[in-house]
Amino acid sequence: DCDGLTFQHLVLICVHSHARFIDEASVDHIRSMYSCPDGKTATIPTTIVSLPCCPTFRHVRDIGVPPHIKYDDDCVFSACRSVEIWNFDGDEIKSGTLKTGLCVPIQFPSE
Repeated sequence: DCDGLTFQHLVLICVHSHARFIDEASVDHIRSMYSCPDGKTATIPTTIVSLPCCPTFRHVRDIGVPPHIKYDDDCVFSACRSVEIWNFDGDEIKSGTLKTGLCVPIQFPSE
């Protein structure tokens, strides 16, 4: 229940997180909780930002596709400074599979 609130974009930030996107915590399920008013379809545009810390743990295993954007951020004061970003707009998540052709491009500010 969204209590009358409307959400325009969902951003999931996973900094050195070992959280799994499975079962009740699947990306599809999380998106459906913010896709009001019916809450049954994953239609809300979603961005997932991951800064993984361990070489053996990657969110891509649960998300099902490689990140749309990946880069090393020199402003992260850690040896683990790789940033992985997924962008999804609409109903891309179907039974654990994402359609990568429906990505939302990110515009980074120019210097």
